[in-house]
Amino acid sequence: MPNYCFVESLTSGNIDDMKCPVCGEEARFLYKWISPYSLQHCSGCETLFSDPVPGEDELNEYYQGFVYRKPDTEKLQGLIEEKKRELSRLFGDSLHEGRSFLDFGGGSGIASLAAAELGLKVVLYEIDQDAIAFVTSVKGENDLRTCSDILLLDAEAFDLILSDNVIEHVREPDRHMDLLFNFLKPSGKLIIKTPNARNAELLFHPLISIGGYLWRVYRYNNIKTAAFALGFRPWALDPPRHLFSFSARSLVLLANGAGIDDGSVEAGFYRTPLWEYSFLKLLAGAKLTDVKSIFKMMIVLFLIPFEVVLKLLECVLQRLNLISAAGVFLRITRTSSR
Repeated sequence: MPNYCFVESLTSGNIDDMKCPVCGEEARFLYKWISPYSLQHCSGCETLFSDPVPGEDELNEYYQGFVYRKPDTEKLQGLIEEKKRELSRLFGDSLHEGRSFLDFGGGSGIASLAAAELGLKVVLYEIDQDAIAFVTSVKGENDLRTCSDILLLDAEAFDLILSDNVIEHVREPDRHMDLLFNFLKPSGKLIIKTPNARNAELLFHPLISIGGYLWRVYRYNNIKTAAFALGFRPWALDPPRHLFSFSARSLVLLANGAGIDDGSVEAGFYRTPLWEYSFLKLLAGAKLTDVKSIFKMMIVLFLIPFEVVLKLLECVLQRLNLISAAGVFLRITRTSSR
């Protein structure tokens, strides 16, 4: 997660309604979260946000508890191939060999590895040293450059920039967007991906921890509020991890508010792979080593027929465009210098 953002708390942390930080309209209190946070919602642009915004020290302490998850080396090439296809969809005809590519906050580095295989000149900006160590163990510095100090990027400009599931973590998302835009060369393309606020798609992926989210809402509020959360679907907002949750409209407004009016701004959606979070995939990777794991897989086998029906329903609803996608992206093309 980038460590360059500084902002005062949006409010004193009370449960009063307040102004939306994206569009300025009146937002409303939803419910309490882990102390001292509450969740706010703007019906004007569908932005969800934390009140207050955690301090920088709080975030640094929180993320020190996160453990880097090294990708499974047996599945690594498959992950890279999948990411190469995604990059082709996102950047389209702009994805030419030899172009410069910034993977901003790239986490595991899969996008950087994929971009390197596509012949791009890659820089991975990431503050997690374990992630950097993994990427450099796969690709040498001749093929892919890493950077953990944002000041070292100040003099550079890139043809292509990817910010994948980063903007929802930062304290000043407008500043984050403006920073990345300023790294773009003229005619360069910036892709910002983030979970889609209030999406319905994740209801069809039971292994995503929706149950844990609802339990937390119930714990800090009541059962009525937990039932409300199930229908409202604010899954992507859980401070101090995710501080904001954006819709397509709010991302465009955020870009405009950051002064990005000399570029071409386009919003789109992406879906979670159908079997990405599924009992069937869990079964395929199961290792039956003890009685507990065998019992767990017996339960999974029982649930799979129900899951297949759920997936068929998901496919039908997707085809009819009746369920909102899990993710939203913003594609910004820089049309002039500033």
